Amino acid sequence: MCHNGNGTVECGACRECVQCRAFGTGEKKDTCERDCSYFNLIKVKDRDKLPQPVQAFPLMHCKERDANDCWFYYTYAVNNTEKEVHVVDALECPAGPDIIPIVAGVVTGIVLIGLALLLIWKLLMIIHDRREFAKFEKEKMNAMCLSCT
Repeated sequence: MCHNGNGTVECGACRECVQCRAFGTGEKKDTCERDCSYFNLIKVKDRDKLPQPVQAFPLMHCKERDANDCWFYYTYAVNNTEKEVHVVDALECPAGPDIIPIVAGVVTGIVLIGLALLLIWKLLMIIHDRREFAKFEKEKMNAMCLSCT
């Protein structure tokens, strides 16, 4: 039953029965007909079609998660002695990560790091070559000056 001890509706208590009746899944899927036939199930297309609370009878809006991390939405209402559950007939499942941008980002990062390392190596080689050339020019000048005397 979806009621707790003091007569109020609890979403968590209804979850397993709503899940098995609406989607054929959950912990009670094998005993669904026996354990969960105490309410009328009405499927709706989206959350906007779920009934809204009115003064005539209490209505509880519920949002529950199944074993696959998908959300399902439903309302539970007691109208006189009749219990009605309106459930959105589509589960909202989280989308997996988009793999193409991740791979492209990793490849781009590797290429950019490689280019940066090549540029740093080239800069260090230019500096080293200039020092060696300056040293060579200095020795050449010293050698020419020694032969002058």
